[in-house]
Amino acid sequence: MIDRTALKKTARLSLPGKKPSTYLVAALYIAILSILSILTYALSGYDRFYEYIMQAIPVNPNLSAEELLSAFPAIRPEAGLLMFLILALRFLIGIGFLSYCLKISRDENADIKSLFDAFSFFLKVIWLEILRLIFTLLWSVLLIVPGIVTYYSYRQAFYILLDQPELRALDCLRQSKRLMNGHKTELFMLDVSFIGWFIVDFVIEALAILPLFSIWLSPYVGVTRAHYYNHLKAGTQADGGPA
Repeated sequence: MIDRTALKKTARLSLPGKKPSTYLVAALYIAILSILSILTYALSGYDRFYEYIMQAIPVNPNLSAEELLSAFPAIRPEAGLLMFLILALRFLIGIGFLSYCLKISRDENADIKSLFDAFSFFLKVIWLEILRLIFTLLWSVLLIVPGIVTYYSYRQAFYILLDQPELRALDCLRQSKRLMNGHKTELFMLDVSFIGWFIVDFVIEALAILPLFSIWLSPYVGVTRAHYYNHLKAGTQADGGPA
């Protein structure tokens, strides 16, 4: 059983003193995600829908379902395509931040360019995410618990792909499943241990209207999870498993 306290302490000690600053990279990462989210929100037309609801409810508090649906924005095909591209870009940047945190956890050279690491094999990254979602949803259709188990089985797939970009997406999922065998509850408890910090982050963002606390929290959580992957990988190699 992994020592969560020691793992998180190691992650915190990994953050300071980096050039460029870990928090500067995290701030840029969060700023990019925020801008992309705003663009998606604007393209969807939900801003106009929200404005309509806020104006209509004081006049007519008992809006019918038909009235709400009639005000719901119709997304044009070109806007839908742009939204898809923006969401794909947002996802790739997210995997880039995963790569950045992995490098920090290994005390490797990590800079702002790491946020764009996933673009060098973006089709494989997106295909891996599609497969991961399909398998997770298929198991979730049966029962919630098998879906959660599948989700945790594939949690290391993107780390594996970052380490071995030549692997096929299915091979990354299989390796992640082997790596997580007997460790799913352990990782779940690690995730649970961050819930208090996520609540603090949510409250601060709601009060400040800016994700200020996320600049510290995102790299802390990301590097902790990267250290956990390193721990699993080192244990597998010590047992004679795949490198």
